[in-house]
Amino acid sequence: MITGIIIPKEGIFGINTLNSGFPFTECPENWKKDILDLEPWTLNKFDSKDLSFEYFSAQYCESLYPVFVFEKCSSVMDLIPMLKKQELVRDWGSVISVTQTKGRGRFCRKWESTPGNIHAAIQFPDIYEDFSSLASMIVSVIMIEFFRKHGIEPGLKWPNDIIFGGKKIAGILVEKKQSGYIVGIGVNLKDNPALSEMREGFAFPAGMVSLPENAGGPLKIWIDFMNTLVKRTYEIVYSIGLSGFISIASGMLVWKGELVRVSDIPEGEIYGEILGIGATGGLRVGESCREKEIFSGTVVRVNNR
Repeated sequence: MITGIIIPKEGIFGINTLNSGFPFTECPENWKKDILDLEPWTLNKFDSKDLSFEYFSAQYCESLYPVFVFEKCSSVMDLIPMLKKQELVRDWGSVISVTQTKGRGRFCRKWESTPGNIHAAIQFPDIYEDFSSLASMIVSVIMIEFFRKHGIEPGLKWPNDIIFGGKKIAGILVEKKQSGYIVGIGVNLKDNPALSEMREGFAFPAGMVSLPENAGGPLKIWIDFMNTLVKRTYEIVYSIGLSGFISIASGMLVWKGELVRVSDIPEGEIYGEILGIGATGGLRVGESCREKEIFSGTVVRVNNR
């Protein structure tokens, strides 16, 4: 298996990787700077029974696992199974693309994929069974910790949105495939959808987050985050434990103790106060003197409590 940062030279799986020439000369400045900062790049070749392609790799790279880089694709979520089938990624392998043409979020909602933002996906490993349903929350919590390391204090809107300054700056999506769990991540670094482009009934408007200049652009931030994610996940699973992790996640919740409406659930909708997060990752809601744990649905705050 090849490792490090991999940029296929002339495409792979029918995707023309270098639409504007190496090193992505028509990309946003934050991408171009990352590419130049990671020089020198070397040209290599991958050969297997079913696939052959040339690729650029960064000679000096701190990525612990393979990161495939594309300039444009339909969706990073769809590339992970294709790469895994060819044994090009295993656990913790990832894909990042400058832009997507068919990015998606929860309930297959369209995800705007502006060049300069982060659009990435991970082959998430099967971890200790107590955490098997918590992949999205683990990634969300570690991303919040990652932002806090850079002086930004966001919160978690259950189940998978990152909120800062009253706006959604990032979202996490988990899909169960034959190849395992695939976790998609979108972070608004350069742009965000306007209010007119938001879906009806949105809980938070979209916003952007600016990390310190020394954090780099999308690619360097992604490499740093992935290294943090791997290390911290194993700390959570094998040292902190389930109850400790649930306590950490509950402490990050926005609207905790406030009245919310939960819709898109079998009951239609319910109203209640957010109490915290349950042991299997559900949202604990206090409703009419009883507690209910929600495992899916859309949560919005009720303003006229």
